[in-house]
Amino acid sequence: MILNDIRAAFRRPLTAAVAGLAMLGAGIALVPAGPMGKAMAAGDAFSEAQKAELGALIKDYLVKNPEVMIEVQRVLEAKMEATRQEAAAKAVSENGANLYKNALLPTAGAAKGDVTVVEFFDYNCGFCRKAVDSMSKLMDADKKVKVVMVDFPIFGKDSEAAARVAIAAGKQGKYWDLHQALLLHKGANGEESALQLAEKLGLDMTKLKADAAAPETAKLLADNRALAEKLGIQGTPHFYVGDKVIPGAPENLYDELASLVGDVRKNGCKIC
Repeated sequence: MILNDIRAAFRRPLTAAVAGLAMLGAGIALVPAGPMGKAMAAGDAFSEAQKAELGALIKDYLVKNPEVMIEVQRVLEAKMEATRQEAAAKAVSENGANLYKNALLPTAGAAKGDVTVVEFFDYNCGFCRKAVDSMSKLMDADKKVKVVMVDFPIFGKDSEAAARVAIAAGKQGKYWDLHQALLLHKGANGEESALQLAEKLGLDMTKLKADAAAPETAKLLADNRALAEKLGIQGTPHFYVGDKVIPGAPENLYDELASLVGDVRKNGCKIC
């Protein structure tokens, strides 16, 4: 009876019955709605011959209607995005104080901005280099935005060394200047390039080296790594605005950031 219902469903044009397709190749099993779905959910089993016929029906249907796969992919991606945002919102609510209100983290933009954007980054991350223009544009266009910079060196010792120097530059009020210089620097970044760029910016090099080697600098980086782990961050760059997250550096990064900033400004943020 169930297989007859499925045969009939495959004879119709695109309808809700398509939701009953078992996407074998993609590893997706969808149970159809209605009596057929209830019967299947109740444990009705197909014989091997019926399974083979069902597989042939599915293959034939998808070959003739490939747009179904596009629609399934779209729905799946939307569901995954919603799940990711829900998990991110939960993680942010549990770690909001360390994310938005840690006075030890360097900042840029408005010192007392009404909306805060947080960025996790690495100085040897190509996508972070790509994102720096959008961040600069955001702060230039919106003088009420505060940006919290979270050094999260994931590309080895050179990245960590560059981060140490950048954090130390913050002790002399030059964090953002060196941050930009490092991300705009052509080539790999490490201690040598960071120190050279810092010297060009006129920093006190003796103090800079001492601050870079200080235990509190190492502790801040360790705390940043611990925070990233709690938030489930696995790559850079990674942005937070309110309880929303933007992973990576999409082509429309500036527009996405500006939109989220506007949302927070309009609706408020309990955790920021």
